[in-house]
Amino acid sequence: MNQVDARHEIIREWRSLSKEQRQTDELAALFAMQIKDKYKFSSESADPLQIVKGWLLSYRSLTRGLD
Repeated sequence: MNQVDARHEIIREWRSLSKEQRQTDELAALFAMQIKDKYKFSSESADPLQIVKGWLLSYRSLTRGLD
C-alpha cells in the first residue's frame, strides 16, 4: 500500500471514532500506536509510528474547531 492510500484509510478510521476519543494529541498518539501495523505502507527510513502520528496531529490541527 502506498502512503497516500494508507493515510486516507487511517484518517478515515480516526474520523469514525467518537468525538470524545479524538479530543487530545495524546489520544491521537495512542491511536497511532494501535493502528500503525494495520496498514503496511512503504516508508524508506522513517518510523511508521512517527509518520502516522504526524498525519493524525496534522489532521487535528487543520480541523480543530470544525468537528
